[in-house]
Amino acid sequence: MKKREFDQDNTSTIILRLEGGLGNQLFQYAHALHLQQQLNGANIVFETTKLDSKSVTNRKNRLVEIGIQHPEIKDVKFDSLFLRCKFIRVLKRGTKGVFSNFFLLTDSWYYYPKSKKRKINLLLDGYFQNIFFFNSSKEKIVKAYQNLRTNLALSENTVSIHIRRSDYQQVDSIHSIVDEDYYHRAMERISYQVSSPEWHVFSDDFNVAKKIFPINSCHFHDSALYTDLDHLRMMISCRHHIIANSSFSWWGAYLTKEEGITIAPANWYKNKQVNSKVKLPNEWVIL
Repeated sequence: MKKREFDQDNTSTIILRLEGGLGNQLFQYAHALHLQQQLNGANIVFETTKLDSKSVTNRKNRLVEIGIQHPEIKDVKFDSLFLRCKFIRVLKRGTKGVFSNFFLLTDSWYYYPKSKKRKINLLLDGYFQNIFFFNSSKEKIVKAYQNLRTNLALSENTVSIHIRRSDYQQVDSIHSIVDEDYYHRAMERISYQVSSPEWHVFSDDFNVAKKIFPINSCHFHDSALYTDLDHLRMMISCRHHIIANSSFSWWGAYLTKEEGITIAPANWYKNKQVNSKVKLPNEWVIL
């Protein structure tokens, strides 16, 4: 694909800079789909430079694995800090704030002119892990992620439990580690509302998981025997959910076919200011 091929007609273009793992990319693409709907249709292009970064291991475009394909480009020379400073300077000159015909949207820097009469080009460079970035377009998003929703027949009392530990235990991790008390309180609440719950445990650290939960009453889905996509599909097939502070199990609960109980932790990040900005679906129970 030529560098500017996507910019040759009068259709708006959304360049989505992919980064992170599967759960992160699901958030990023959900926001791109929401904007595509807001713009009455737009070309979506994947920018994959960050996935190729040597500082991040085992990262690739995971969306293609669930049948989502768009043109890919690399090395688009947009520096977030430079663009934001340039945007402010241009805006003060009384223009519309367009720099190189694109508006930069990040988690913390978010503005573009909402006009249906003109072509709007957007560069998305962020995680966009917040419900307000896309929830009004849920029907479109669920349809796009249909390949994650299997026909696996599980009983209505199934409960997915997600424990994430390994990468969160690193010193430089920005995420909090959800303690055992959260899971015990969540299971107690589910047990009060669901008759004979069937617990399904998903984790990247089964040594910890088997210490927290009674082995005889839980189904443990070993990550060594399944892919992460298998795990996510099994989570989605469950009726109720006890999620970790993880984008992975967030999607396991959000995409579930049948409405049930979802319990989420109150603390997602170590930084209290960052944590205060986390917005979860209103119907979820926060513990």
